[in-house]
Amino acid sequence: MAKRSFSPELLESLRSMVVTKALDALGLHWKRDPDFQPVKDAATLRLHVAVGGQVFELLVTGAKFFDTRADKGGGGAIDLAMHLLRLDFVAAVKRLSSSRVSSDRVVDFKPLATAKPCRFRASCVRSCRTGRVGRLGGLCP
Repeated sequence: MAKRSFSPELLESLRSMVVTKALDALGLHWKRDPDFQPVKDAATLRLHVAVGGQVFELLVTGAKFFDTRADKGGGGAIDLAMHLLRLDFVAAVKRLSSSRVSSDRVVDFKPLATAKPCRFRASCVRSCRTGRVGRLGGLCP
């Protein structure tokens, strides 16, 4: 039986994905700690991520993360999925690639010529054909 592998382009895009986008692709609830003051790198954020009944505290800089409670870190969406969801490499790549495709379909829409402001946000002038949540946060008509 021939071995199947993932494309190098897919793996590279997942490895370079910013942590916040990876968390969104995984469908996990996260929030930024507004009181956190970074010491070394000004771009570092502290995020609290809820997975099931467990809360992870992550220090994040771009695609790199460090779990302060578990004293473990890594880089890229694959490592993040493996750490938070306790998946193996193949399962993590499959989950990220499948959720990435479906999330791209939802948020990557083009404004229509007849776009109306959405009911929930006056600043939203985008309309989507799926009826799902629009890019700016409202349900588009």
